[in-house]
Amino acid sequence: MPSLGADGAEIYYETSGGGDPLVLIMGLGADLRGWAMQATAFAERYRLVLIDNRGVGKSSTPAGPYTTKQMAADTLAVMDAEGIERARVLGVSLGGAIAQELVLAAPERVRSLALGSTWAGPSVWRSRLRALQLDILNSQGVEALVRFRALFIFSPSLFQDSPGLMDVIEKTMAETPLEGYLRQLDAAEAHDVRARLGAADVPTLVLTGKRDILVPPELSAEVASLIPGARLEVFESAHAIQLEEAERFNETVLGFFATH
Repeated sequence: MPSLGADGAEIYYETSGGGDPLVLIMGLGADLRGWAMQATAFAERYRLVLIDNRGVGKSSTPAGPYTTKQMAADTLAVMDAEGIERARVLGVSLGGAIAQELVLAAPERVRSLALGSTWAGPSVWRSRLRALQLDILNSQGVEALVRFRALFIFSPSLFQDSPGLMDVIEKTMAETPLEGYLRQLDAAEAHDVRARLGAADVPTLVLTGKRDILVPPELSAEVASLIPGARLEVFESAHAIQLEEAERFNETVLGFFATH
């Protein structure tokens, strides 16, 4: 259902399950279908709220620029629409950056926090990747960009062992509106909460894949080091840990939320 977000954006979201609320925020260029490996298991324990960030899925694509702070305000607007005063929050990649801004803007609204494959601020590595993505888009088009991005999101074994799944994933990635993707990409580049993240005073779990090239694990480790008391969990795969190691991811996140 649509909800009014920041600056008049229409933010689409879906709910399922029952019990305490759990808000899920997906990453760059992906819509709520990115939680396919989590939705059923999580809905058995929680009232799930799955959000399409502005620029993707069924949400609107307003004019840019976008910021993670703005998208955090979108998330709060959805929580308001659902009458949720306080929730557990899980965000991956750009969704993790949005979740950081959310807890800094409204700590009283966040019971506990899980952040996957995310970062606290700009890095030369990620800036070069962004520049190369734009070069490929301008010179070779969207299809080449999708194939390039997939190499940085998924482990080689997924390409080798599950070519049919990769075809489906790349087709889904190609459905993202280009304007929305580029505006989200700018938000990812501008995200910088390093100087403020120490104020995030909620129980926090940070998850990372040791083969993550898109967001190298040391960037996620930095997030954990900046949040007081945060716990770091390292997975074996690449960026999309919620897909490639879904069983362990789900057990780890649900175990954390069960005690926080």
